[in-house]
Amino acid sequence: MASPEALRRINQHEEDLRAISDTVVEIKDTVGRHSRELATIKRTVAQHTQELTTIKQDLTTVKQTVAQHTQELTTIKQDLTTIKQEIGGIKQEIGGIKQEVGGIKQEVGTVKNQLTEILTLLREPRSG
Repeated sequence: MASPEALRRINQHEEDLRAISDTVVEIKDTVGRHSRELATIKRTVAQHTQELTTIKQDLTTVKQTVAQHTQELTTIKQDLTTIKQEIGGIKQEIGGIKQEVGGIKQEVGTVKNQLTEILTLLREPRSG
């Protein structure tokens, strides 16, 4: 027969083995749960990676559009500068025309006065 000390040791080893077995089962469950969570995280990362790729492509398109618009704006600015210069020239021409019209008005006034004098002379009775 086994001694009480041997039986106690056997019982202690059995309890240790049960505790180890329970711990192994818990670890296995935890590993399984973590594996499922990791698979979910991997799917999420894959989706986010696809979304980021799409966003990068969209950003590239936006950058290209902005570059085109910048070029167009530069052209428009140049055109506006040219138009402003042309308007300045036209304003100067209009100023010159106004001066010419002013001179013509004076000449017309002078001619009108002269015609009035001529008419007056023609209407006067002639003596003689």
